[in-house]
Amino acid sequence: MLAFVVTATVVMGATGALYLLTEQHEEYAHTFVRTGVIVGAIASCLMLYPTGDNAAGNVAFHQPVALAAMEGLFHSAKGALLAIFGQPDMRNQTLDNPLVLPATAGPIDCSTARRSASVGATNRWMMPAPISKPSRTA
Repeated sequence: MLAFVVTATVVMGATGALYLLTEQHEEYAHTFVRTGVIVGAIASCLMLYPTGDNAAGNVAFHQPVALAAMEGLFHSAKGALLAIFGQPDMRNQTLDNPLVLPATAGPIDCSTARRSASVGATNRWMMPAPISKPSRTA
């Protein structure tokens, strides 16, 4: 529901901005921009907390492997690094060229009081065997 409100406020603000740029319906344009910005800011804050925080807590509690995958963790660690991005190397179970934030359990689950907790990792679950090419026999 909140995602719809945020999307609607962007459309409303954009419509108001278009009206202001084309100098049409100026009274409505000011109302559209003002309402879009104010309601959009409130709805965006509500998306972050409490609704986004609750969703992250559910993922951390019920799907620790999904959380580890989102944070780029192959091995369990206490106060694990958060990888913003990086290319996964499945053979060595590392991230190549990572951009990391140190000493956090990750912003995804930091509000669930797990900052210093041990964060589970994807290596606790069995990795699928690599797919081999079929052999051709005559």
